[in-house]
Amino acid sequence: MAFTQLSFLFFFLPPGLLVHAVLPARAQKVWLLVLSLLFIAWGVPQDVILLAGSVVFNFLTGRQIERFLKKEKRALARSVLISGVAVDLALLFFYKYDAFLWENLNALFGLRHAVVQRTFPIGLSFFTFSVLSYLFDVWQKKSPAARNFLDFALFVTFFAKIVSGPIQPYHAFCAQMENRAVTRKKTEAGVGLFVIGLAKKVLLSGALGTYFTMLSDAEPSNAGALLRLLMYAFMLYFDFSGYSDMAIGLGECFGVSLPNNFDHPYCAESMTDFWRRWHISLGAWFRDYVYIPLGGNRKGKARTMVNLAAVWVLTGLWHGAAWTFVLWGVYHLLLLLAEKFVFDGVLEKTPRILKRVMTFALSVFGWSCFFCETPGELRDFIRSLFGAGCALTDPTARYALLSGGVVLLIAFFAATPYPARMGVRLAQKHPLTARLLQFAMTAVLLVACIAFLLGDTFSAFLYAQF
Repeated sequence: MAFTQLSFLFFFLPPGLLVHAVLPARAQKVWLLVLSLLFIAWGVPQDVILLAGSVVFNFLTGRQIERFLKKEKRALARSVLISGVAVDLALLFFYKYDAFLWENLNALFGLRHAVVQRTFPIGLSFFTFSVLSYLFDVWQKKSPAARNFLDFALFVTFFAKIVSGPIQPYHAFCAQMENRAVTRKKTEAGVGLFVIGLAKKVLLSGALGTYFTMLSDAEPSNAGALLRLLMYAFMLYFDFSGYSDMAIGLGECFGVSLPNNFDHPYCAESMTDFWRRWHISLGAWFRDYVYIPLGGNRKGKARTMVNLAAVWVLTGLWHGAAWTFVLWGVYHLLLLLAEKFVFDGVLEKTPRILKRVMTFALSVFGWSCFFCETPGELRDFIRSLFGAGCALTDPTARYALLSGGVVLLIAFFAATPYPARMGVRLAQKHPLTARLLQFAMTAVLLVACIAFLLGDTFSAFLYAQF
């Protein structure tokens, strides 16, 4: 199930909210777990079995690690931790990377091993990272092992965040479970944020996706490649940030606060700044559980480079099992190393507007690795982008610019903090007007989104494939 499906909007969410509102606190948590399992089972029922097995396994593993630590048997605790991590990663590898591995081994060594493309269980990457962070936190004594199985099961399965985050540490999620409060103010804010996210996904990302597909099917040209890159960059941003807004909004409606995942990344002033703003929870995960444990920047320049390389190769592979994702990770690694060790002093003296333009261009160019499926396709796209062996423009590019230029301009503006700032200023000066306007805008956006969904003009959640 997806948040943009009419079945979710009409048959899942309203009854879910209504029943949750009338139940006592303890029963509310049980109901949230039922809703989460139903959400997972809606499309592929067998995913529930896989997820339930992971929940039970990691709950028991965390308890065992803590038990050995309390008895000062660190070697045994470490063995249990390694075993738990190995099982979780093996599950992820089996579904996500097995086919990629055998394709490359077959090509390199002439093997004839059958390559099986398996159906990817819903939210596998995200719930795997959630349970791994839990095990690491128990091992490092940052968090006690879970005592309440219901709370732990909700931490892993909560339907608002399981598909694509935000990733939240166990202690931050669990701390809310005993004192959850669903208030009218939170519900109104949650509904408003959910509708904004829905509009980002359905209206903006959907429209941009139409032009991206059109340009992808056209004859290559310099202008067509540039427009295709821009359309994809904003389509991806509004797809994923829209999902995050919907997830956070749903959490508020059910009394669960989820962390912010985006902070206007296309306004960043460096690539380091960009990755503080894009997919914030994933960046924090790799920082806390890969970069810092490897030594971070505390062991000299060479070791820092190695640690960053490990993070970015893994980040690339996390997004997808293809060499283009590895290239994407290496590309960002090189940019970050250049910022840190070559251009650090230069960037401080560079005008802000120039830094933003350069960062925007570099980050957008990197997304070409996401929509090009092979290195060869990526090479051909880069040639088209810089005008090698193709025309400057083509009829499809001209049509896309004339008909989709307004959408692209709206996307540029909507990706900045200015719309939110305008809303805050209006609320400070004219609170009643701002409240009425917010209500009207929410209603109009919701009706527009439903109209688009009824016309089947939307695509599935783009970032889910990663």
